[in-house]
Amino acid sequence: MRPTRLPMTHTSLHLRRFKSDKRINSFLNRVQGDSFVSERKTSLYKSRAAFKLLEIDAAHRLFNKNTRNIADLGFAPGAWTQVAVQRLEAQKVAYNILGVDINPASPVRGCHYIQGDVTKKSTHARIVEFFKNRDERDKVESAGDGQHLDFIMSDMMVNAMGSGLSDHDGNMYLCSAALLLAYNQLKPGCNILLKVWLGQELEEFVDRMKLMFAHVNTIKPKASRSILSELYVLGKKKYDMKERGVTIEQLFG
Repeated sequence: MRPTRLPMTHTSLHLRRFKSDKRINSFLNRVQGDSFVSERKTSLYKSRAAFKLLEIDAAHRLFNKNTRNIADLGFAPGAWTQVAVQRLEAQKVAYNILGVDINPASPVRGCHYIQGDVTKKSTHARIVEFFKNRDERDKVESAGDGQHLDFIMSDMMVNAMGSGLSDHDGNMYLCSAALLLAYNQLKPGCNILLKVWLGQELEEFVDRMKLMFAHVNTIKPKASRSILSELYVLGKKKYDMKERGVTIEQLFG
């Protein structure tokens, strides 16, 4: 039985609630002989997830002079934001980074954090308000229909239930919520990076992303253990949805 699709309007998000996955990271940190675990312990990164993002960024230049407003979904414990800060400060880019997670967390220095469920329209509204206020403060005009985001990165995953089908379906709900945020708030020409879980819905999800982005790549970083079913999907150069004529109904109907 296929999971219920997202509703047809961006004003209503009636999705099941899932929490960020901590058990996977806990398991990885217990694995002996893992070079990335050892490297993480000698670094200042909050988790080994940082090395996955560093590898993807090295290949695709996710963080550049045009990457100013970033939403980090599934933020806790903050390793991806740490990488973003490091990369942008090296390029002297003035950034606004907002971490979002259903679990309590502390923001990375110089950044911001809200606790909220990304599958809820109220959380989307808080994200929009945050970046709208920052752009108004910095006298930066939004793009298109009030779009403020230059990059969305999501390392979200449900609490693993031990069932590949359930874990995959839950991950697809979270990814769909992130994709909806991208539809409404990601500027044309900008990118999204999503953690996905292998399963029957993935091919269709990638096809939906191809309606929104000029290039869609699936990536298995070296820091992602081969025994895990996780991949990362990168959508590059978002189309102007109005010009392309892609509707909410086509993506989520």
